[in-house]
Amino acid sequence: MKKMKSRFVSMFLLVSCMLTITANAQGIMPYASDQIHAYDSNVVATGNGRIAIQFSVEGIGLMKKLGASKITVYEKYGNDGWMIVDAYTEKDTGMTASGKVSYGTTKYYNGTSGVEYKVSVTIFATDYDGGTDSRTVTNYVTA
Repeated sequence: MKKMKSRFVSMFLLVSCMLTITANAQGIMPYASDQIHAYDSNVVATGNGRIAIQFSVEGIGLMKKLGASKITVYEKYGNDGWMIVDAYTEKDTGMTASGKVSYGTTKYYNGTSGVEYKVSVTIFATDYDGGTDSRTVTNYVTA
């Protein structure tokens, strides 16, 4: 009788653990967004004051539109300030693509050698259901 009771308790605990694990696994989302699977942005000094602003975005699937909705270039101003020196929007050439899973490109800014720049890139993706998500990445570079 004790042996059967012990088996019953063991089985009960095992089933309880399995149900707990299953319930928790259902709450895990495989992606951070319903539209964006991955994204990246980088800024590189290419010489003579020119900087390359690179960005890429990968949608969860085929996206209605994706790319960068805004790129803002700031120049170091004094010890702790920044001044906007250039900006691009999604209406500018090469900022977005339609009907693709992923998109990436490089935009260039002609600055001044030895000056520090901050570049803020807002990446977005819009699906065919009208859902949109965006992320902003900020990079620093000395031209």
